[in-house]
Amino acid sequence: MPFRVIDHDLARIDVQSRTVTKYFSKLGTSLFASAVSPDKNSIWIGATEAANAIAFEPNLKGQFIRNRLVHLSLLNDATTLISTDFPAQNQMGKPATSIAQPMSLTYHSRKNQIWTAGFASDRLGIFSASGEFLFSIDLRVDRDWRWTSQSMRGPRGLAMDHRRDQLYVFNKLSSSLSIVDLNTNQLISEIPVSYYESMSAEIRRGRGHLHDSRLSGNEASSCASCHIDGDRDGLAWDMGDPNGDMLTVIGANLSVHSTTPRPRVLHPMKGPMTTQTLWGLAGGEPFHWRGDKPSLESFNSTFVTLLAGSEQDPESIGDLAQYLKSISLHPNPNRNPDDSLKSSVEGGNPESGLRLFNLHQNHCAVCHAGPRGSDNNLDLPLEVGSTQPVKTPHLRTVYQRRHFNPSPGGETLSGFGLGKDGTGHSLPIVHPYILHELFLPQQFLDVAAYVLSFDTGTPAATGQSITLHAENRKIIQQSGILNSFTQWAQSGKCDLVAYGTLNDSIVRLIYDSQSGGFHDETESDQSLPVESLIQNVQMGDYLTVLCIPAGSARIHFFDRNQNNQHDVTESPQYIKIHKVNNRIILKTHGSGFNSYIGTSENLNGPYLPVYRSWTDELSDEIPLDLESDQQFFKIIYRSY
Repeated sequence: MPFRVIDHDLARIDVQSRTVTKYFSKLGTSLFASAVSPDKNSIWIGATEAANAIAFEPNLKGQFIRNRLVHLSLLNDATTLISTDFPAQNQMGKPATSIAQPMSLTYHSRKNQIWTAGFASDRLGIFSASGEFLFSIDLRVDRDWRWTSQSMRGPRGLAMDHRRDQLYVFNKLSSSLSIVDLNTNQLISEIPVSYYESMSAEIRRGRGHLHDSRLSGNEASSCASCHIDGDRDGLAWDMGDPNGDMLTVIGANLSVHSTTPRPRVLHPMKGPMTTQTLWGLAGGEPFHWRGDKPSLESFNSTFVTLLAGSEQDPESIGDLAQYLKSISLHPNPNRNPDDSLKSSVEGGNPESGLRLFNLHQNHCAVCHAGPRGSDNNLDLPLEVGSTQPVKTPHLRTVYQRRHFNPSPGGETLSGFGLGKDGTGHSLPIVHPYILHELFLPQQFLDVAAYVLSFDTGTPAATGQSITLHAENRKIIQQSGILNSFTQWAQSGKCDLVAYGTLNDSIVRLIYDSQSGGFHDETESDQSLPVESLIQNVQMGDYLTVLCIPAGSARIHFFDRNQNNQHDVTESPQYIKIHKVNNRIILKTHGSGFNSYIGTSENLNGPYLPVYRSWTDELSDEIPLDLESDQQFFKIIYRSY
């Protein structure tokens, strides 16, 4: 290669001068977490290493990703790689299982141990300071549901409490907190963090199928090993199959305005292709670079051919498809908050680029049509300089993939460009189509600027925020920036909310476009205009005004369980206990979310919330059968 790909895995920063003093390389493909040893002489890192240098899917089956910890000595820069895939026997003599996607690390300083959370495998892995695997703790303890993806916890954060000898594990997918006794190394409790989840049950079940490494043959990999958090790993893979069959899909020569269906023959030796994001898939059928997957359910075979597991049942793969269709893309930061185009992006004029893009002679908009920037068609391969049929890719994430510069003698942050096989150059115009009206370099820059500003489907106002306090109140009032926020809300770009303190009181407010003011959580007729909102901010107040997705404000701020009753007026929760024949029935009433029932088969716990699985809500009626195995229960109250 005439260029060098920069491998800056870890940076050491001087916090006083705010400069990078050193880079460390060859630590892994995707790095998730780091922790400094108590003696400050070493760093532990959780990472995965991609095996994409190996060609062909049969060779990669069940072994395309390696999970590991990396020990980096700060004394001599020496690195030690420690596999977390099927480590040695644990201390109980039972085979240990994989710790997949180690996304959080912490030290048990008294025992000189490193603890890591395997996000994809729902296990904690415990290692000695020398890197020896000691034992693992399974966080997925639902009886009868231990091996189902809908019971995934997804441990993402660890906090060591040495005073209480407890470890707290934040589980992202189940919205719960697992508590481990550090004296016995046993799970002693699990507490819900959220009592109501706005996601539907099928979407929550599908989310588990994307991330669960237990669905693979060696419990070490999942779909999300390459599609990290549903996105992409930034790599190219050669998933060709030397023993595969030819495949025919249908396309049309739309670039020359022919709508006649034509067969596109796909060879099983497809060559290298870059990982595509799973965000924003809705409306993008057929899928893959070559359009060889007519639906998201068509990916079921991947659980066998690549993950070395088993195909999922129709309901499960359907849930996964529904989850993937629900994921939105981030707003494009190259657009103005009101979604208009900026005057300049990377030396080009997006407005001028839009005109050239839509000019029929250039044909850009002929294939890259519609809101996604794709007609979802497999056009003439020669038109895009390809040796095989390729589906027109959408343009919504081009701005995220601009780090490839193959200039001879240069350095590049990524080794892969915008083309299907990772080729390309610094401009987001990657194929040699005949562009009749693009003669000048500035015209190419203008079209590139527009492509880099392409609408992602999520308004650019989403996530915009400002925090008011006594020191900046007058500046914000004079700038009129909050008027812009209200205009975005009035035009339907977002919902506008405010939360924090006002007049030394905790408030949650929603902007009402009709009254032009903010309402409190009782949604009374009283409305607080923007000017009054600013003036009421006193010394010690901090009030954040935030744009959130349109239509979501009431659910997140006033009515979390969507029962048309304000959270502040919900009736308190209480529990009734009564006996029916040989059964004790516990039933909760009200919906104040101030308590839950935990049950256990052992007096000492762990006491777990009563869920059929973590995709269901807390049960409001819990039978305890006195004739079966003895059970214990606790009524656990929360304080806020």
